[in-house]
Amino acid sequence: MPGSRPTAVVFDLDGVIVDTEHVWDEVREELVADWGGTYVTGAQEAMMGMSSTEWSRYLHEVSGLPQTPAEINAEVVRRMLDRYETDLPLIPGAVESVRALHASGLPLAVASSSNRPLIDAVLRAVRGETVTHILVTHTHIDHVPATPALAKATGAKVYSYGPHPRP
Repeated sequence: MPGSRPTAVVFDLDGVIVDTEHVWDEVREELVADWGGTYVTGAQEAMMGMSSTEWSRYLHEVSGLPQTPAEINAEVVRRMLDRYETDLPLIPGAVESVRALHASGLPLAVASSSNRPLIDAVLRAVRGETVTHILVTHTHIDHVPATPALAKATGAKVYSYGPHPRP
């Protein structure tokens, strides 16, 4: 509605706050090579939007890694955290935008399919822990009730919601 003020803002973490798709691809490809598997053409596109459970199972099955999906997931997250410490790929202007919206009093939330330690690392790096945020992600066990909880906590209206499309 023209002239109306939003009641809350939800930021997608990957692609709005940080540009990490290339980092995910590099880390997973290096891991597969280090562990003797084969990183197949199109793997990054296939894994885009998958939960950690899904992409770690995909790497186990498609890349021929003998490690369990849980071991693959843990090692990818460890390597991603190492990369974040040395080179967090923040999108220019993102931090300033989040802080300006927070200063305006709007409730803020972060939506991501990233693992919780990675979400927390980004929020710490941008001093986002001072921002009231709600995590909405299909990686976490509370994904299904997340939309009503977000709407209740922020007063935001939810216009659409659905699963991530699969390639």
